This record gives sequence, C-alpha cells and structure tokens, in this order.
Amino acid sequence: MDLNKQLYLPFLVVFAFFTLLILILWDSIEKWGLQRHILMLANIFFLLLSLLVFFIQRKSLHAANPHQFIRSIMTGMMLKMFLTVAAILIYYFSARHFSRLSVVAAMLMYLFYLSAEIKSLLKLNRKPNA
Repeated sequence: MDLNKQLYLPFLVVFAFFTLLILILWDSIEKWGLQRHILMLANIFFLLLSLLVFFIQRKSLHAANPHQFIRSIMTGMMLKMFLTVAAILIYYFSARHFSRLSVVAAMLMYLFYLSAEIKSLLKLNRKPNA
C-alpha cells in the first residue's frame, strides 16, 4: 500500500468506527443522555481538525529548521484547543438542552483522533530522510 494512503488510514478507521458505532447505537444513545447529532457533528469536526493539523505538521517535518516542527506541534495544539473550546461554547449557547455527557463523549472521541494523528506522524518519521 502506498505510504500516503497508509498515513490517512488511521484517521479514516477512527472516523468509520465512531460513525458505525453511532449508527448502530442510534436509538440507545438518547436513552443514555447523549445527543446523537452532536456526536455525529463532533466526529466530523475532529476528523477535519485532525487532518488539518496533520497537514501542518507533515509539511514542517521536512523543513530544514528543526524548530519549525516544534512550532507546528504547538500551533496544532493551540488550534485544536481554541477551535474545540469555540465549538463547545457555540453548542452551549445555541442548544436548548446542553448535554455535558455528549461533550465528555466527544472529548473521548478526540483522544482517539489524537492517537491516529500520532500514529501517522510516527509512520512518516520512520522514513530515512524524514
């Protein structure tokens, strides 16, 4: 399999896993106090956010200056943190019924996307000229 496809595979696996999990448990999710549409939006949000940060970090991995990679890691962390807090605040102020449990479930989802991002970066860094 091509290296580029292997790099994106963990993101797609995590996305497919949570999408299927939400669809399979569609009726049960409401009984548990979660909001299924919020979970689906969080899944899409974290996929796009993780891919964006991965592109930033991948580009800086090949830079001549090693400090550029550290700056991209910090930029990615700040971007994720601020956009996630902004999304939670938008949800809090626009929802009729704010579900804290849905936010906690989305944060757990974020951890899986973070592990997919780290796995992809480690695969990329194994190359001899990376």
